[in-house]
Amino acid sequence: MRLRLIRFKKLISAFGLVTLLTWALTIGLHYGQMPIVVAQSPAPEQAADVDPNHVKIEISLLGFDPIKGELDARMVLFPMGDLIDQKNGFPSADLQLTDIESIAKQQFDIKKGKPPESPVTKYITIEGDAFSYPLDEYKTTIGLYVDKLPPQPEAPKGGATDKPAAPPAVNEADVEAVPLEYEFSPNLAGFNVTFNETKESKESDDYLELDVTITRSLPVIFFSSVVMVIMWALSLIILLISITILRSGRMPETGALGFMGALLFAFPAIRNAQPNVPPVGTLSDFLSFFWTEAIVVIALVITGACWLRRYNPPAK
Repeated sequence: MRLRLIRFKKLISAFGLVTLLTWALTIGLHYGQMPIVVAQSPAPEQAADVDPNHVKIEISLLGFDPIKGELDARMVLFPMGDLIDQKNGFPSADLQLTDIESIAKQQFDIKKGKPPESPVTKYITIEGDAFSYPLDEYKTTIGLYVDKLPPQPEAPKGGATDKPAAPPAVNEADVEAVPLEYEFSPNLAGFNVTFNETKESKESDDYLELDVTITRSLPVIFFSSVVMVIMWALSLIILLISITILRSGRMPETGALGFMGALLFAFPAIRNAQPNVPPVGTLSDFLSFFWTEAIVVIALVITGACWLRRYNPPAK
């Protein structure tokens, strides 16, 4: 009895040590990123000495699909100074937003005297692998500029049978680049988003380019680590139970077999409880899920073999 108590205490101590190491690893990963997060977590804006006749762009992240590697963002434009009609609050000139880093280069027209639209664009990650979960990291780039288009002459009014006149071609020499100011909201549930303005963007007041880095948030990494520890702890306990049954020489109870079988099919559900976990094959699976499933299968086979070998049918 005393020997069993000592073994139980050792098991509890080992489990506590593994848990503490997991917490230490998670906290270390978090604080390793703290200098970047603290420096860039507020939504930065460009310098206050920007031209008063500029466009402010608010960039809000809507969602991120790590499997497809697609980042969705909404652009909200606010013309400032002479670019806005003080009477109605609408743009006082025709503007054009060009997004050069999205999946396909897109241009959005902001018409004079009309409310500016808020386009939603998609960006492809240029680095990152979802199967490195929960330590996966993705990188993409956002690149924007706004042009002020020359005034368009009114199209001549045709008769009932006349075809509508084609819009006149825009002379590139008359297109005027508009200074930009930006505000970036790096908020994505389950992800930590950091960004840097590129050197080209800092040197130009009419071009915006941001390098965006996306990683899993601290709670996601911590919860995933805890799930891995739980699966390892349960599987090792099951293995110890099966070894004890093997060495005892007694027939195992069917309840033990049922418990092991239930745990075998419960592990996939526990694994899928991790936040935004990709399909099977991630780093967390190779660190815990595959191994713990194999351990439970081995324990179940050992216990089942003991039951078959030691079963004595009741005498008739």
